[in-house]
Amino acid sequence: MDQLGRISQQIFDAFEEKKPHRAVMVLLDFARAYDRVWRAALLCKMARLGVPGCFIKWLRAFLSDRRARVRRGAARSDLRVFQEGLPQGSVLAPLLWLVYVNDIDVAMPEHVSRSLFADDVALLACAPTARECDALLQPCLDAVDTWLRRWKVTPSVTKCTATLFTLDPRESGGKLAGAEYQRVIRLPPSDPGKSLFRKEVQSLLQHRAYKAWQRTCDDATAAGRPPPKPPDETAALPHRPCLRRVGKWLAEEAGIEELPVEPMAFYNCDPPWLGHRGGTTFRSAGKLPCGLQPDVTIWSDGSARGGTEQGGAGALIQFHHLNREETVRAPAGAVCSSLRAELTAMREALAAVAGLEDGELASTKSVRLLTDSRSGLQLLGRGPANQTMALAAEVWRLLNTLAENGTETVLQWVPGHAGLDGNETADCLAGEATAGDQDSAPIDLSSARAAVTRHVRELSRRRATAAHPHPDPTPGHHDSLARWGSVTLSQLRTGTSPLTRDTLYKIGLAADDECPACGEPDSVTHLLTDCPAYEAARRRRWGVDPRLVDVLGGPAARVVDFIEGVGRTEPPLDPPAPPPP
Repeated sequence: MDQLGRISQQIFDAFEEKKPHRAVMVLLDFARAYDRVWRAALLCKMARLGVPGCFIKWLRAFLSDRRARVRRGAARSDLRVFQEGLPQGSVLAPLLWLVYVNDIDVAMPEHVSRSLFADDVALLACAPTARECDALLQPCLDAVDTWLRRWKVTPSVTKCTATLFTLDPRESGGKLAGAEYQRVIRLPPSDPGKSLFRKEVQSLLQHRAYKAWQRTCDDATAAGRPPPKPPDETAALPHRPCLRRVGKWLAEEAGIEELPVEPMAFYNCDPPWLGHRGGTTFRSAGKLPCGLQPDVTIWSDGSARGGTEQGGAGALIQFHHLNREETVRAPAGAVCSSLRAELTAMREALAAVAGLEDGELASTKSVRLLTDSRSGLQLLGRGPANQTMALAAEVWRLLNTLAENGTETVLQWVPGHAGLDGNETADCLAGEATAGDQDSAPIDLSSARAAVTRHVRELSRRRATAAHPHPDPTPGHHDSLARWGSVTLSQLRTGTSPLTRDTLYKIGLAADDECPACGEPDSVTHLLTDCPAYEAARRRRWGVDPRLVDVLGGPAARVVDFIEGVGRTEPPLDPPAPPPP
């Protein structure tokens, strides 16, 4: 999805130029990619990437002497040894293919966009003319051809395609895209936008639909008439929506546009076998060790209002070997999750320990970090190479720094609000940090996504309410009712209840719809407001001649009390037929 979004935005940007550009995209596919991998070349590439020799030897043994045979019924073919290729269905095969194809774009020019996913490659060039796009793409295709020949990979000719994206109908077969066609045909007959069918399509179609709607609104205002509704949502926008504009608008609406952005930790430069330098232990549960006291004990905690905003981080650092304590407070962000606040507290505390003077740091041989964030420990426990949050990657960098100093660090979970003095102090510090300068704290992708999601849900709720206005479907407070009372009240408010004979009659459980108390046609209205047999009980609760809306819209417990008082708590079924003589 990321690759599709990036390619779509680049094509849209080409159309947005003052003079619309063209875009040419080439899609490449490889024939039997996994089956044609040159194993010796794969191992050579892994060695160049710095993969340990023991792993390369293990992989050579894993790929060597792989055999297969075909069986049909009782007949079997001879065993065949596969000299090349990767084993189909193996979890290692996709990863090994990525290693093999990783350098396919090394020799490509930088001015062409490359998108790689598994065994698919997309090349995109944007220029004022299609001929210039072809000139930009040709060196890339030559580089791909050289790579294919060198590494013995065969392209799938039937799956390799080239596509031209243009706003000129003469270059696209004389047809407009469906969305643009629908937009243009809505224009008034006299609008010059109709000529776009016969002439070159201008950038953004000159916003013809939007301008035509604006003129109609101006005419209606001058004549004292209400303005007409726009033909659709996109026509009411001064610019056509794209991923960038919609994202910017959503960020503005969600109140996060002005916040500093935290970079994503897409890739850890250190390979996985070098990322973890030892010296770090995770303990998810258990009592605090009663043995030797560590040199440093850290109590960290994070807090976020509602788990979504005004985050604060606090930590109490006890330097036992130095006979002193320090406290740390740090804002975690105006839009922040509880997890991010917890990680911020860990980072600030570990940074304080790693920032000790050389002599003090050299004497620090053991650190115990205690936190009540189980999710934070689970995230860090994945290892430094699997962190996509820059904040978590920074925590691991500090852990590795302490490990290089010879410091053993233990990260342990403790229950929150369990009377632990250190945890309670850290919680208070985190609460104080929420009042700090939140605008200086960056926002990460997950927090931004959550903020946008909440805003979109609120927009959807408002739109649904505006399109389908209705009163509160469950008026009255009945949270304190038992389940039977809550269900009964909801059924009465729908007008269909098994406590009335008309409902039983409709579903075949009663021979007629007569009220068991007075003999008149029974219904919810009759039961609650009209039945003369219950007049006294009704008057005591709602007075004389109450309306049905007042009965069902009033206190919920009063309706249930009325049903129980008149003895209608069970469906009024017909008595069973007498047994045959």
